[in-house]
Amino acid sequence: MCRKFVLLAQKLGLNVILRPGPYICSEWDFGGLPAWLMRDRQMKVRTLYPPFVAAVERYFNKLIPLMMDLQCHLGGPVIAFQIENEYGSFGDSVHYMRYLQKAMVSRGITELLFTSDNMWGSGLKNHLLPDILQTANFQSEWKENIDLLQTIQPHRPMMVMELWSGWFDHWREEHHTVPAADLASTVSNLLKNNVSINFYMFHGGTNFGFMNGANDGEDHTEVYMPDVTSYDYDAPLSECGDPTEKFMAVRDVIERLVPNTVFPDLPAPLPKEDYGTVEMHLSLPLLDSLSYLPKATESKHPLPMEMLKVNGNSGQGYGYAIYRAKIGGGTKKLRLRGVHDWAAILFQGEDTVFMERFVDASYSLKPVKRQYRLATIVVENMGRVNYGKPPISARKGILGNVWADGEVVTGWKAYSLEFKPDFLASISSGGSWERSSLTQHGTPTLFKASLRISGEPKDTFIDMTGWSKGCVFINGINLGRYWKVGPQRRLYVPAPFLRSGINTVIVFELDKPPADFKVSFKSQPGLK
Repeated sequence: MCRKFVLLAQKLGLNVILRPGPYICSEWDFGGLPAWLMRDRQMKVRTLYPPFVAAVERYFNKLIPLMMDLQCHLGGPVIAFQIENEYGSFGDSVHYMRYLQKAMVSRGITELLFTSDNMWGSGLKNHLLPDILQTANFQSEWKENIDLLQTIQPHRPMMVMELWSGWFDHWREEHHTVPAADLASTVSNLLKNNVSINFYMFHGGTNFGFMNGANDGEDHTEVYMPDVTSYDYDAPLSECGDPTEKFMAVRDVIERLVPNTVFPDLPAPLPKEDYGTVEMHLSLPLLDSLSYLPKATESKHPLPMEMLKVNGNSGQGYGYAIYRAKIGGGTKKLRLRGVHDWAAILFQGEDTVFMERFVDASYSLKPVKRQYRLATIVVENMGRVNYGKPPISARKGILGNVWADGEVVTGWKAYSLEFKPDFLASISSGGSWERSSLTQHGTPTLFKASLRISGEPKDTFIDMTGWSKGCVFINGINLGRYWKVGPQRRLYVPAPFLRSGINTVIVFELDKPPADFKVSFKSQPGLK
């Protein structure tokens, strides 16, 4: 896929700057690093820790040969390669950065190498490879950033590798925007001072599925801010690829200041469609789907998702884990600590209780006459932290213990719920779906319906207003998460995800659906 993308850029007459990582940030889960790294309880990412280096070696051995003949000097479009990403804000190991440089060069990379950093923390000042071109990342205060860059490396070309055209969104925040005039002014000042620009983002797009990242606090405690699914970023091109006011403002500046610039006429925006309302009339309680999941992992104490015996024993990377254990029927209080990141606690005959990360929760129970009762805890991985100083917190699931009346609960089974296509296909065709009813409020439940489309499908946005928290699938494709706390209310549905005729829509709701069980398909996004 990476090679095809680069070849497409070449076909369109574009040059390519390749940023192979292995860490990339980009508000992507774990900064693009694979979750299975965290099966090693001693793992130290972005260091010379031997198991991490071994993983980087295997990755580069696969990736770089795909890019070798696409280098500019061989007639390809790739004009430069970035070493790591904003490492100055993470660490100060010259040896680690030199290792990555040598790893690229030894595999045949001969194009320009560079690093990329911002001014936060050590950032730009932590210039570890003085013989390698340094580039800057920023949104405003262009002169202060460029002056610092010139001080660090005088007599070298100046480049902004990430000119932040907008910003990303966390749940519970308002949608971030940067005025078009502000960006246009910065672009104008940079070009007038002979500074090259790479926009981040020019087109943000979407973090489909469970691939969004997150941020935490400086001390890695008490603060956890997962990103929303949309990566619109208030970029010059919108999430669905439409030119914006910001696009036109930047285009005007470039046309005015860059000699011999001739822009082609803009293509018409892709058509959007309002497909109306669909009632999610069929439902299936989550716990009725366990037989469709991989075999449960059994352990004395709860295990993190990454340690579950699934995916060829590489662990669970994304989605949800369902933890189950027996407790005494007379238990009056359940205590839970170390949930990463959000949990629904279920007992038959009891209201569902929800808890979030950093909460040490106690749950009062009504004793029953049976000797044992079953505790079920559904934990959502809402995205791994993708930026910051070590440690980048990564493991998900239940990371602590569970106590029943002060005694540690043992004897756990954990089911991996990643919503892979084969699971969705099996549950859709074989599950015991029943008519949706209000009795399902507050219990994790799957809902299903069909969207009928006549003619060629068009882009649309599914509006989840009235629903509480969960994720949406269309034709087996994971569109991403929704949450009533906002700012995102609608999920982008590109036309290629749809088909003429019947489209299967599945919603996984963790809490309460609306009383009418309806979703609607709109022609406009919903970020506010």
